[in-house]
Amino acid sequence: VYQTYLDNNQKIINLSNLLKLYSTISLSLTFLGLLGIVLYSVKQKTREIGIRKVNGANIWQILLLLVKPYFVQVLLAYLIAMPVTLYLLINWLEQFVYRIDITLSNLIIPFVAVLFVTFTIIVLGGWKIANTNPVEILKRNE
Repeated sequence: VYQTYLDNNQKIINLSNLLKLYSTISLSLTFLGLLGIVLYSVKQKTREIGIRKVNGANIWQILLLLVKPYFVQVLLAYLIAMPVTLYLLINWLEQFVYRIDITLSNLIIPFVAVLFVTFTIIVLGGWKIANTNPVEILKRNE
């Protein structure tokens, strides 16, 4: 029975494996691009961060300054992508006799995972400059 199932659904299995590979490559490139953008924006804001530290900002306020624009962008991207993904997923699942149910956790877990990875990349990128002595930051001619 299992071999018959494999023979009848080989195209779908191959497509699923190909989509997993493309998704992995796409996510890897996206996170590397995000890391590059974060490091670039931190470098552009080093003087601002130094001035904020001189005026009494703590590390968490500086990290919040760096995280806030990316949170808005991720939320906006999620709000645009989720209806499209839900529509395509429902249409794709209609071709199967035995379907899974789409639950709220199927929609929230990917969003939380992307937020976690995004915030981790931002915090790792901005932690060094947030802990640097503001005098050293302001002495640089960048």
